[in-house]
Amino acid sequence: MKKIVLIILVLYFNTEILFSQSTQINKIELIVIDGETHLPIEQVIVNIAELKLKFLTDKNGNIFFEKSNIEKYTISLERIGYRANQIILSSRVIENKTKHIFHLFAIPIQAGGVIITGEHNDISMEGDAQTKIVLEGKELQRDLSTTLASTLKNELGVAMRSMGPAPSRPVLRGLGGDRIVIAEDGIKNDDLSATSPDHAVTIEPFTIDRIEIIRGPKVLLSTPVSLGGIIQVVRDEIPLKEISRITGNAGFFGESVNKGILGAATILIPIDKFNFRGEISSKKAKNISSPIGELKNSAFEVLNYSVGTSFVDHNFSFGVSAREYQTSYGIPGGFVGAHPNGVDIDIFKRQIQARGKIIFDDEEFPQIEFNLSRLYLSQQEFEKKGLIGADFFVKHLTFNAQLIHNEVGLLHSGTFGLTAEERDYKIGGLVFTPTTNMQNVALSFFESWIKNNFTFQIGGRTDISKITPSKMLKPTSDEIKKRNFWITSFSGSILYDFSDVSHYGFTFSKSSRVPTIEELFSQGPHLAAYSYEIGNPNLENEKGFGAEIFYHFNDDKFSFMSIGFVNYFENFIMPRNSGEKNWATLLPIYKTVGVPAVFKGLELEMKYEATSFLKTNLSFSYTNGIFNDSKNSLPNIPPLKILFSTEWKFKDVTFGTQNEFASKQNNVDEFEMPTDSYWIMNIHAQYLFVKETNIYSFSLNVDNIFNTIYRNHLSRIKSIMPEAGRNFRIIFRAYF
Repeated sequence: MKKIVLIILVLYFNTEILFSQSTQINKIELIVIDGETHLPIEQVIVNIAELKLKFLTDKNGNIFFEKSNIEKYTISLERIGYRANQIILSSRVIENKTKHIFHLFAIPIQAGGVIITGEHNDISMEGDAQTKIVLEGKELQRDLSTTLASTLKNELGVAMRSMGPAPSRPVLRGLGGDRIVIAEDGIKNDDLSATSPDHAVTIEPFTIDRIEIIRGPKVLLSTPVSLGGIIQVVRDEIPLKEISRITGNAGFFGESVNKGILGAATILIPIDKFNFRGEISSKKAKNISSPIGELKNSAFEVLNYSVGTSFVDHNFSFGVSAREYQTSYGIPGGFVGAHPNGVDIDIFKRQIQARGKIIFDDEEFPQIEFNLSRLYLSQQEFEKKGLIGADFFVKHLTFNAQLIHNEVGLLHSGTFGLTAEERDYKIGGLVFTPTTNMQNVALSFFESWIKNNFTFQIGGRTDISKITPSKMLKPTSDEIKKRNFWITSFSGSILYDFSDVSHYGFTFSKSSRVPTIEELFSQGPHLAAYSYEIGNPNLENEKGFGAEIFYHFNDDKFSFMSIGFVNYFENFIMPRNSGEKNWATLLPIYKTVGVPAVFKGLELEMKYEATSFLKTNLSFSYTNGIFNDSKNSLPNIPPLKILFSTEWKFKDVTFGTQNEFASKQNNVDEFEMPTDSYWIMNIHAQYLFVKETNIYSFSLNVDNIFNTIYRNHLSRIKSIMPEAGRNFRIIFRAYF
């Protein structure tokens, strides 16, 4: 009897083992982990579309499901506080591996796609061998200011070029103008802000959801200037995602320094498979005040509105939108070469966009994304007597397409890109620049591999450009002629994961840039910029080489990032003050030149979370720029800047201080004004609360609390007026 029982037990356990092994073979395990901390995430909603199954991950981030005889598995991952992710796995991939690890990256809590409460203002790599700065959530709401540049000016490596409160533009590592691409939802913002300091960026920051500053190989999908960067503004004007209910937000912004006031509202309405989005904002401000007086002719007005609609389905999504942006602002006068009473500028921009994506039932090439933009821009510059000094007209047509692929042969994952654009440019008034047509076609790629602890990325791009000027109204040179350019750019990065919390990286880039129409053909007085501009029609393309090395450490309490970079330009194109004057207008003459130049710099950022309610942040940004032949300093190089901030959180209320220190800048070009060092303090308080399904945010900021007199080195008007004095900013927003 005992032998029979023993045999039965042996058979039972062997059967159990075999059955278990068989079950395990037929089971697929998914593990969801945090992309930054590498810790498992529980309560993630996992939806497998083909199987019509939904799961919740356990405390170990796990779910299990059985294999099925289907060609692919479309797996969607969702959890509050994280970016949603969708992965398509082929049956072949499922057969080869029974365990799959997926990453989710933390974001602020969202209400209908609008970021509200997150604390993701950070430098990260998000699995890429490149650095990226993200400003969103509470930090974005706190830092919101009148312009995009003033909103970003205290981010690592960012400075602000300005000519008053309205005309301002971000500068990255001493590079500005056309080397920095500003894009909205992946479409280049083609206003005139890159060409001259008096031209404003035609983007309203109050209605955006997120700002990203991207460097590394991936920028070549958007621009050939790999040494610059992309400032990506995200607002989802054409919403290509499923929306479950009506959402939106409305807000108010006010500041004391110029009695500025803004109102804005956004709404998103889903109807079956269609989404409808509307947006409107209006802003008005008087002359700005400084500690020593009022800056005359610095008032501005902005009206901005858009409508968009989209169709969203599983395999195909498409939408269109229309936007109008109108602004009027003043350029101060009163300094040498300036019109005594300043200059007034009116800008009107109308833009029509289309965007779509197609998802294929293809394992290797699962998706293609595309967008089309048609822009019309008119800008007029008036003297106080009503005389038109310059009259600009721009028509710009752009098409972008990107084919996304998974593992194909030796390629792991990446994107192939195609860009085609045509730009018509016309100037009237006193500026004798020819009407010009520019056409450009570009092919680009971005590839990424992961091998053991290494991540490799490469990007490449080739551009063919044709610039055709017409006959000039008043010819000043016999050299005005059609120019053709063929340029190539390349960038590669390596990231080594030394541990779960420690990463090293290196990036090398070859950069090229086609000279702009203004750099080639400008000829005459530009009253609003207070310069007499002379282009160079014989310019060759701008060439540069750069290297960057970085280290990133991030654990639960402490994070540290260090970046060292050097950029060498064989032919750095710039307008340079010649020291001469045009005696008919008394304006200083700026001649466009191509010179060898070197930019070097160091960036550091440290964050420490002492307790759940106390955080500190210290950042350091330094850039040095010189003419490589003479070793003299380049103009418009920002000084060393140090920021130290502390933040206390008590339940739904956050208090914080920020100390900003900038060194004196004596390393200047021959005709450039040096600036003194300064220290200013800012404070802020923010209250967030939830009532039913609505979220409310109220912020109070006091900038330059001690009313310190200081000057921004990159301000074109720093000789007559310092920066703004003590300023109270109030921001209120309601999300529904």
